[in-house]
Amino acid sequence: MQCTMREKGYDPSRNLKNKGMGGREKKEVPSEQIVALKEKGLIFEEITATLKGRATVHRRYTEWKKND
Repeated sequence: MQCTMREKGYDPSRNLKNKGMGGREKKEVPSEQIVALKEKGLIFEEITATLKGRATVHRRYTEWKKND
C-alpha cells in the first residue's frame, strides 16, 4: 500500500463517501418511560418487548444514569 501511494500517487481517502455525515442519527426513545419501567423491576429484555423491539433501551438507560 505504501509503495503504491509513493509510486502511483494512490490516495485511499478519495474512496470515502459521505465524510461530513457524522454517523447515524439517534432514534427517539422515551427515556422517562424506560426509567419508569426499570424502577418497576422489569429487565431490559422485557422493556424492549414493551417498547416494540427497540434495541437501544440499555444504551439510553445508561446515558440517563450518567447524566443524572
